[in-house]
Amino acid sequence: MCLIIGRSSQSLSRCTISNDGVQPYFIWTVSSTGWIAVRNEAGSITTHRHFTKIESSRVIDIWSCRCQTDHSEDGCIENLSCPNNEVVSLTLSGLKGLKTLDCEGNGLVSLDVSDCTSLSALNCHRNPLKEITIGITQIKTLAAQLPNTVYGVLKVRLSLGYLTQLSHFV
Repeated sequence: MCLIIGRSSQSLSRCTISNDGVQPYFIWTVSSTGWIAVRNEAGSITTHRHFTKIESSRVIDIWSCRCQTDHSEDGCIENLSCPNNEVVSLTLSGLKGLKTLDCEGNGLVSLDVSDCTSLSALNCHRNPLKEITIGITQIKTLAAQLPNTVYGVLKVRLSLGYLTQLSHFV
């Protein structure tokens, strides 16, 4: 299974997510407009406020939209929470407005949030991470599981000066 969040050709704040359709998606999002739109692989679009249970679909797109009845892209995704979805791949690119990311309890081996320049909180605890790449951000809170002998060495590449809290779990 994989979760891919990244730049679409139409916008910097659109996400593409895939878990190969093996289970529904349980995602919590907050956008600057208060609404998100979700398109499944069949092309059906629904709008949601925050918590979203999305029926099984191989691929879905998520973007910030104007309102419940207008799916036009507007604003940006500010918070994304996708814990415990059995995610093994998560790619974030171009989500400049993303402030918090919670991807706890998945199967991520590496995580790159270097394009998320507004990121202030990252929870990637309970993943078998070997590498985390964090670019220049406002990040203040980082929760990560330090690897044990099963996972090897965790490499954290940081280019930031704002980190005030590092929570690590063995």
